Amino acid sequence: AVVSTQSGHYGRGSEASRIFNESMVRLHQGQGLDIYWRDHYICPTTEEYIDMVLKKTGGLMLLAFDLMFLFRDTASCDKRLTREVGYHLLESFSKFFQIRDDFCNLWDRSYAEKKTYCDDLTEGKFSWVTIQGIHKKEKSTDCDSALIPLL
Repeated sequence: AVVSTQSGHYGRGSEASRIFNESMVRLHQGQGLDIYWRDHYICPTTEEYIDMVLKKTGGLMLLAFDLMFLFRDTASCDKRLTREVGYHLLESFSKFFQIRDDFCNLWDRSYAEKKTYCDDLTEGKFSWVTIQGIHKKEKSTDCDSALIPLL
């Protein structure tokens, strides 16, 4: 982690390192869940998927927020911006961003030009859309769903 030596910031390096390390662990836990579900054909519940999103997609956003919050100028910042308020906002944005990305992956032609068409499906990932389809159809998390072989 980069440690600022400007007045008031020196000495926060160990806290910044702790924040960075904890964030990287959460991010890798989220990525690991995504890979584990794909490789073992396990359809997560909606709650499990959201937990993964908050670790994986939200992890970098929360890392940036935590570091900015740590090094903020407390004298001039708005006191209404607490860590809880920032977390709530970024967690909501992370869920929105990932679910929107899952939808765009299936139907947005400009998105397909930047990546590949329906790459979540071709990679066998359990996206928001496939999870909702599987649970709506089967009302279970087992792999007997007709959608799973398509992944």
